[in-house]
Amino acid sequence: MRKNWKQYYIFISSTFLDMDAERDAIKFDVINRLNERYFVHRVNFQVIDLRAGINTESFSEDLREGRILDVCFDYIDSARPFFIGLLGERYGWIPSESLTAAIKERMPEHKRRLLGECKDVSVTEMEILYGAIGNNGENIDHCLFFYRQPESYNGVDERRLANYQDVVDGEISAISAKKKAELHAKIHNALAAHPEQWIEYKLDYDTQKQEFGSLEGFADLVYANMVEVIDREVLVEQNRQRSWWEVERDTNEY
Repeated sequence: MRKNWKQYYIFISSTFLDMDAERDAIKFDVINRLNERYFVHRVNFQVIDLRAGINTESFSEDLREGRILDVCFDYIDSARPFFIGLLGERYGWIPSESLTAAIKERMPEHKRRLLGECKDVSVTEMEILYGAIGNNGENIDHCLFFYRQPESYNGVDERRLANYQDVVDGEISAISAKKKAELHAKIHNALAAHPEQWIEYKLDYDTQKQEFGSLEGFADLVYANMVEVIDREVLVEQNRQRSWWEVERDTNEY
């Protein structure tokens, strides 16, 4: 990174596999456009995308799942204040109560309070609590949530619907649906003063290719909303009158 440039990271949270199209649109389209826009401000953005996984070869099987979540929370911390939540029809994997308790026990109090009770919730909900809505929305100001509307699944082959929904014995899990609704309610409650940070969108499903297509509209939506959020952070900070030592430091570095 060039001297005097500011590096920001953007954490993307979602259930895995079912939101890959949106993740790719953000990673390969939105980020490039943001970097072009903020180049003049000497600001650079990168996405934290954990789809590639986390190296846990050095850990025993007992420690592996917990370590993955520890690293995930560390990445959320490094990306603050920016957080994007991608929400579909899946609720996600729920770790055991003992694993959740062990993770919280390792956290300092100021981090633990973000998760709250956090009983019987999915990893995705834990990410959202920790990164955005926990502790009465402590970190909500620079967070965005994008909800893929159910109409997006029109035309999806029944055999592929399980990729986008939590299905048990061929039926949508009632428990998953209930927990998903409860999570949405928590998000809306945290966004009471910022309802514009919940954005709903629809994708068109390409029945020939068996995938979601035409992501340009979604990318435009994310870009426009990210610009508003980023301006509140980046431009306000840059317009702040710099102290004498900041000016001297920058001059010496130049």
